[in-house]
This record gives sequence, structure tokens and C-alpha cells, in this order.
Amino acid sequence: MPKAALYHVEEAAGGVRIASKEPAEAYQAFEPADRPAVGRLPIAEWVCDRDTCPVREVTIALNLIRASQDSAKPHCPSCGAELRFNHYVQPLTLVRVTDD
Repeated sequence: MPKAALYHVEEAAGGVRIASKEPAEAYQAFEPADRPAVGRLPIAEWVCDRDTCPVREVTIALNLIRASQDSAKPHCPSCGAELRFNHYVQPLTLVRVTDD
């Protein structure tokens, strides 16, 4: 049986993505946040409340113009219903722990 891989959060200066990693060596995850990260475009999680819709959560990276418009609420990509704001998210880069 293969050994389970361990990952840790890599702190990238200024929120720079680690593009040189192979997909098996690094993953991006999101954790809930009270407000958007400073210096980045806001990323938020929205929810579709329709019982018959297969979509539950939608993660959207907002541009600053749209984020400032209260009337510009996003819609579900599946059923078209207006989405409900859940919370902002903070992106994390998870990097595989090496034995070195």
C-alpha cells in the first residue's frame, strides 16, 4: 500500500502562486475568511438555495467593479437562480512535504 502524502501550507510572498510545481506536488485550497485578503481581488463562496438544483456552492473571483455593485449579484450556472453570499475565502497553496 502506498504511503500517504503529507502537505503543508506554503507562505508565498504577496500571494504569488507557485506555478512551477507539478500538480501532484502542490494543490490550491480555500479556507473561509471574514473579509477579502488585502491586495488581492476578492474571492467569495456563494450558495444556490434551490432544492432541485445539483449545484450547492460556487466559488467566484470578483473584479473590483463588480464587487462594489450591490445590484450585480451572481446567478447559478446550472439553474439561473440568484446566488446567496456565504463568505469570502482565502486561497492557500498546499505543497507536498519531502523527506529532505
